[in-house]
Amino acid sequence: MMSSWALADQCPSGQYFVSAYSRDSYYRQDGTFVKATNVDAHCRTYNFSSPLKLKFEDQMPQGWPYQLDLFKKWTTIEKRDVKKALDSLPKRLRDLGEIKIYRAVKSSFPNNHASSGPDDSVIVLYDSAKKFGYKQALAHEMSHVLFSKLSADEKEEYYSFSDWKQNRGSFYTKRNDFSESDGSLFPEEDFANNVEHVVIKNGSSVNRRISDYLKLLLGLKNEK
Repeated sequence: MMSSWALADQCPSGQYFVSAYSRDSYYRQDGTFVKATNVDAHCRTYNFSSPLKLKFEDQMPQGWPYQLDLFKKWTTIEKRDVKKALDSLPKRLRDLGEIKIYRAVKSSFPNNHASSGPDDSVIVLYDSAKKFGYKQALAHEMSHVLFSKLSADEKEEYYSFSDWKQNRGSFYTKRNDFSESDGSLFPEEDFANNVEHVVIKNGSSVNRRISDYLKLLLGLKNEK
């Protein structure tokens, strides 16, 4: 029997392979009931793909909720390092269209190296992001932007592979193997944490089923 990785190579350009899985019944956020079903293995077309257009901004984003954040101008070296870090990310995490990146001194939240407004494609990097690692910080925040652009079907696939359940718009899970503790709060944060670990650490601390799915979603090869 061919492995998922071998089958994935048969998917046309612009598509990724999804293994067969059982999807539980659930209620969408609009209240629509979706029946349980067995989903066959298939190639899925990426919902969104647009070349990265990077914009470096110096002022606080309009409507930014953390008004105590002190924003600052970018230096030439910082811009170069951020571009280098972004170029090292998987193409799936880069092709997200226009991304506006801001600089700020310190987050309103302790030990927070970066923040994002995914729906507006906004990312804020704090001073500590450089020491933490621009690549790791951006892998996480670009994952939030990616999640916001996934189709309903793509999100449902992630919920199924990561054992998140829906009940009339509310999410819950019985999993206890989160790559980061705050992943237990919301599926979006779980997704961003897991993508970050897959990109930076090859998914060594991520549930194997989730890791394999995300590597296919991101177009990464399985490294053993």
